[in-house]
Amino acid sequence: MNLFLATLGSSGDVFPFIIIGEHMAKRGHKVFLCTNPYFKCLAESRGLEFISVGSAQEYIAGVHSRALWDSETALDTLCRYMLKQQDEMYQQLERVVDGSSVLLTSLWSFSAKTLGERKGCCTLPVRVGPSTFLSCYNLPQHGKLALANTLPMTLRKGIVSLFEKQVLDKRFCAEVNTLRSRVGLAPVKRILSQWVHTSADGLICLFPEWFAHPQPDWPRNANLVGLPLFEAENAPVDEELGRFLERETVLFSPGWSLQFDEYFFNAIVAEVTRQRRQCLVVGVNPEDVPVRPGVLVKKEVDLAACLRHCVAAVHHGGIGTISHCFYQSVPQLIFPSAFDQFDNAYRVEQLGCGIQAKSRLPEKFSDALDRVMTDENMRERCRRIQEKYGDKNHCLENVRHALEQAHQRHASCPGSVAYR
Repeated sequence: MNLFLATLGSSGDVFPFIIIGEHMAKRGHKVFLCTNPYFKCLAESRGLEFISVGSAQEYIAGVHSRALWDSETALDTLCRYMLKQQDEMYQQLERVVDGSSVLLTSLWSFSAKTLGERKGCCTLPVRVGPSTFLSCYNLPQHGKLALANTLPMTLRKGIVSLFEKQVLDKRFCAEVNTLRSRVGLAPVKRILSQWVHTSADGLICLFPEWFAHPQPDWPRNANLVGLPLFEAENAPVDEELGRFLERETVLFSPGWSLQFDEYFFNAIVAEVTRQRRQCLVVGVNPEDVPVRPGVLVKKEVDLAACLRHCVAAVHHGGIGTISHCFYQSVPQLIFPSAFDQFDNAYRVEQLGCGIQAKSRLPEKFSDALDRVMTDENMRERCRRIQEKYGDKNHCLENVRHALEQAHQRHASCPGSVAYR
């Protein structure tokens, strides 16, 4: 099987595809990753062929944009960034994808999904979280949209339709349909609910039913395979880190979204140490953070290994960090900023495995921090979630079976059409 993985976005969008690609490559398949070259070295180190879209400089400038992580400007900023890359992604993939290929597409890889239709190859959308499903039965936690969950179904459906038409289609349809027209395909509308998730070949959801139960208006062939875990390879022995983790420690992973608020960043670190715990800050350059007692800053760590020794984790609400916290049975305090982070945080809180912070002021989040460090009921809920994984995480094997079966089905009945 020649497997092409097309994904656009930040680490949370790209890492799951790299994990899938690595697993499939180890099973003898030829795997190509098409994304920003910021991820090229990592992808190649995991055995993947690489197809570049855009430049690493564009990626770094994009994720460092304050507008991307401000809930008021995030959507428009994201749309401009994603749409700018569609033509190049199509051109790059068109050269190498044929009717016998298998193509996995991320949420924002509109041009790759269009190419899959044009080539008639086996195409499966992959979703890293449930927040992109605009279900009238359980709307995601996207700002005021979630308030519609309290309304009668008729009103709810009207609001969702209006939101999709005026907020999403208004931003995406013109560009997507220009490309589709150019390659001889019919226009699409209601991009999120009627097109981008749908494929006769299948839909892979990288989360389990206990995290998000499928709703009646999701695509019928959604396959919930579990949460993948991005694991460090050949992580060097760090004696300083090992000694540090011998004492009670809280892991703080700000991601891109929380690093810009210097006051808040320092407030988290100060509050953790005030409550007599050490603070391990990860994903941040050590030279950017003043040296202080009880605080260790590391740019890169083996997250799974660190979490095993931590009493709690404070983070931005990325699905990758949440997955590791679930797997290591670590309570979470989450400060979401934009996109899927609010929905992810809400689901963690509903499971009893953490708290979604309502404020970034220390006097407001102090009690929540104390609770995730000390609440035995929450710790027990975390243990119960950890038990759901069983003896090992089967997510990647579930993905492999889904891809191989989809490839066989497609080969036996080519020309099938997308459906819901």
